[in-house]
Amino acid sequence: MSCQTVLRFSMLLVIGLSCLGLGCSSVGDTPPTTEDPPGPAGFHINAAAALFSSETGQTARFTVVLDRAPTADVTLPIASTNTVEGTATPSSLTFTPLNWSTPQNMTISGGDDFVDDGDVALIVTVGPAASEDPDFNDLEGADVTVTNRDNDAAGVTVLADPDAATSESGTTAAFTIALNSQPTDDVTIVILSSQTSELAVAPAAVTFSSANWDEPQTVTLTGLDDALEDGDVAVAVVIEPAVSADALYSGMAVTDVTVINRDDDTQSFTIEPDDYPEGTVLRDVIEAVSLSTALDDNNIADSFDVTASDDGLDLEPTGERVFGHEGIQFFNSDRRLRLDFNRPAREIRLTFAGGTFFETEIGVLQAFGANDALLAEYTTAPRGAGQTEVMTIVRPTADIAWAVAYSQDSFGRLDYLVVTVAIAP
Repeated sequence: MSCQTVLRFSMLLVIGLSCLGLGCSSVGDTPPTTEDPPGPAGFHINAAAALFSSETGQTARFTVVLDRAPTADVTLPIASTNTVEGTATPSSLTFTPLNWSTPQNMTISGGDDFVDDGDVALIVTVGPAASEDPDFNDLEGADVTVTNRDNDAAGVTVLADPDAATSESGTTAAFTIALNSQPTDDVTIVILSSQTSELAVAPAAVTFSSANWDEPQTVTLTGLDDALEDGDVAVAVVIEPAVSADALYSGMAVTDVTVINRDDDTQSFTIEPDDYPEGTVLRDVIEAVSLSTALDDNNIADSFDVTASDDGLDLEPTGERVFGHEGIQFFNSDRRLRLDFNRPAREIRLTFAGGTFFETEIGVLQAFGANDALLAEYTTAPRGAGQTEVMTIVRPTADIAWAVAYSQDSFGRLDYLVVTVAIAP
C-alpha cells in the first residue's frame, strides 16, 4: 500500500467517526425544525346565541379575536346595516402582531325610532379585513344578528275634562287629541256632535302626519241655544275610527267625549230676608215665586203671612233675619214654608240652620209637580246651633210646580232662598 492510499483511508475514517458523533445529514436533506407551521389566517367572534338591544337604551355586546398572529396590523371594519335601529361602537377594531390574541369588545346600542314597528332584527357586519399581511388582507367578513326591542305602541290619546261644560249662551269647552306613536302615513280622525242643535264641534276632523303626530290638536266645543226649556243636556262628542294607510292606525277606535250643555232657558231669583226690614211680608217680593205658610197637609193657611223675621237667638250665621211667620222665626212640620212657582222651576236652594244650643234639628225640602206628585226630597244632617246646610234640589228640566220646607222638630231656621225657573215665553 502506497503512502497516498494510507492517507486517503485515514481521512475517510476520521470523517466517518465525526458524523457518527454529531448526527450530520447527508447533502440535500432538509434540516430538522422544532416549530409547527402557522395555522390559517382568520378571526373568531364570541357572541351569545341571541343578542338584544332596546329602544329604551339596552345594549348588546360581543368580542372579536384573531386566530393567529399576523405579520402586520389587521383592521376589521364594524357596521350596522340599520343605523335607525342600532349603531356599532367602535366602528373598527385593529389587531397587531402583539395583541392579536386579546379579545376586543363591540357594543351595539339600540335606536329609538318612535314607530310601532315591533322588535327589529339588525345585522352587524364584521370585516372584510385590511392588512399588509397577505394572509389577512381581504379576509372574508362575518355577520352578527342583534334584535332591537321596540318601545312604541300605536294609539290615540284624548285629553278631556270629565266635568267639561258649555252653555246655550255660547260658552265653550275644549279637548285635545294626539297619537301615541309615529305613523307611517297620514292619520285622519273625524269628530261629530251627537246633537247638532245643542253643540257645535270645530274642526270637524284632525289629521296627523309623521311630522306632527305627537303635537296635540285642539277640538273646540261651542254650546248652541235651542230655544227650548230642556234643562242641562249631556251631549256625546263622537270620535270616528281613524282613517289611514298605516295598517296599525287604520280603523283604530277612539273613545268619545261627553260634555254638558247648560240650558239658558231658565232664570234665577233670590230672596234674602236680610234685604228687607223686620216684619216685611215676603209673599210676592219676586215675580217668580209666591211664599206662604202651609199646614201639615201642605195646604196654604192664608192667615199666616211669611215675613222677614229677626232671629231672636242670634244663632243664624248668614244674617240677622230669617223667614218667619206671625213673629215666629222658624217653620216646623205643623207650619211649613210653601213656595208656589209662577213658572215651572228647575232648581231650589234654601239654607237650613240649627236652632238652639240644646238639641239638633233636621231640615226637609220637598218638590212637587203640577199633579201634586212628589218629585224630589232633600233631608239635612242633624244641625246644631249656628250650623247650616244648603238644601238643594235640581231637576233635569223645569217641572217643579210647588215646594215646602220645614224643620222636623221645632226650632230650625230657613234662610236665603235661590230658585231657578223657566224663562217666560
